Amino acid sequence: MRTRLAAAAALPVVFLVTACADPDAARTTEVSASPTAEATVEDAERAERVSPRSTCNGYYNGRSHSLDRNIKKWTSAVAEPATAESTAAISVIRDRLAAQIHDAEPGPAAMLGTVHDPFSRWLDSGVADPADIVEATEAVRRMCDEVGFDFRF
Repeated sequence: MRTRLAAAAALPVVFLVTACADPDAARTTEVSASPTAEATVEDAERAERVSPRSTCNGYYNGRSHSLDRNIKKWTSAVAEPATAESTAAISVIRDRLAAQIHDAEPGPAAMLGTVHDPFSRWLDSGVADPADIVEATEAVRRMCDEVGFDFRF
C-alpha cells in the first residue's frame, strides 16, 4: 500500500519536472580530472546553470500551474493580512522561485530575486508592496522577450 502511495505522490513531481524541461537546453558537461577541488566545484556550478531561455520556460510554462499565473493570482494577497491559504500559496511561490534562482544564470537569477524578495518579506514580516511584484514580473517578461522566449503555450 505504501509503495502505491509513494508512486502516486511522485507522479505529479515527474510531470512537473518534465513540463518545465527545455529540450533545447540539454547540455553535456565534461568532468575534469583536475586535482584542484576548488576549480572542479566552480566548473560544476557553472555547468548546472540553465540558460535564460530555460529559466523563462520554467517561469511561464505550466498553464494554470505556472509560476507566472500563481504570482499574478497571489500578488494582491501581500497587501492583506495572512490567512492559512495565502501563507501556503505564497510559501510555494517563494520556494519555487528560490529553486529557479538557484539554477539560473546570474542575470536572470537577479531578476527572479526581485520577484522572490517581496514574497519572502511578506512571509517573514507580513509586509510587502504588490507594486514591487508587478514591477519585477514586468522586468522578467521583458528579459524573456529579449531572449526570444515563445510565450505561446
